[in-house]
Formats: sequence, C-alpha cells, structure tokens
Amino acid sequence: MTEQVSTSAAIENKTGMDRDQIIAAYRLFLRRDPESDEVISPRLGMSRENLLSTFVMSGEFLQRPEHVKLLLEVAQTIDNRKRIPESVTDMPAVTALDIDAAKKIFWPDSSFSPFEPLPGQSAEQALALLLRSEPFQKNEFNAQLVTVVARQIVERLSKK
Repeated sequence: MTEQVSTSAAIENKTGMDRDQIIAAYRLFLRRDPESDEVISPRLGMSRENLLSTFVMSGEFLQRPEHVKLLLEVAQTIDNRKRIPESVTDMPAVTALDIDAAKKIFWPDSSFSPFEPLPGQSAEQALALLLRSEPFQKNEFNAQLVTVVARQIVERLSKK
C-alpha cells in the first residue's frame, strides 16, 4: 500500500519514493515532466533502487547518446576510481525541489552529501554531477546497475 505525497513539505513516504522524487527523476533522466498522474501513481512507494533501474534502463533515457556516453564514463570511473571532467551542455535547469528529491534518489544515506547540484544548473549537469559523485558510485547497487547497463550498451554497439 503506497501513500501519495503531493509536495515536498508533506510528510515523506517512509517506504519509498514520493511524488516529488518521481517528478525529479523524470526531469533529470528524461528531461521532461511526467505526462500525467497515471505514470506517477504506479511509482509511488517504489524503492530508490527500482526507481533508478526504471529510468536508467528505459529506452527513452538510453536513446540519447550523451546518456550512453555518461553511463560508460561512470562505469569506467567506478572501475578506475578516477574523477571525470565536467561537460557543459545547454539543458533545462533544475529547481531546488528537484535537487532535494534527487539527493534521496541518488544517495541512499541522505545525511551524506559532500557536494550537490545547484538550482539553475542544467538537468544534464545535475545528472552528471550526481552520477559522478563518490557516494553514488560507492553504493553497491548503483555500481552494479551502471556496470550492467554499460555492459549491455557495449554489447549492442559491438553487434552493429
């Protein structure tokens, strides 16, 4: 049983992702708002791992070459434990609410956020900063997710 939460000021759904976090995921991963409440409702209460998997493995996310490149870079960074330089692109800006929600999606320990995106940064810059962050990469689930997706991308590219 999930509880719909309409604003970030509302009581947080302790069992999983809330409405603001799901909307932030749409903005960060797909660069758009969700088309309706019908696509939000099934994701309410979803674990952060399931939400991340849903978006990172979606065809809409993976059809963008810059996302494929970012995932491959992050997978290599996880492997090499090196920092990747920022790339600047012209993308829609994220809000402070998006950033608060995104921290809960990307960093399992919400008390640990050594740096974070700034309101007004493009969605692409914010996504890159979050995926490149050490807390995201050191999380075992996140590392496995990115590595599996990167491996699938490499296999698809090698078949072409």
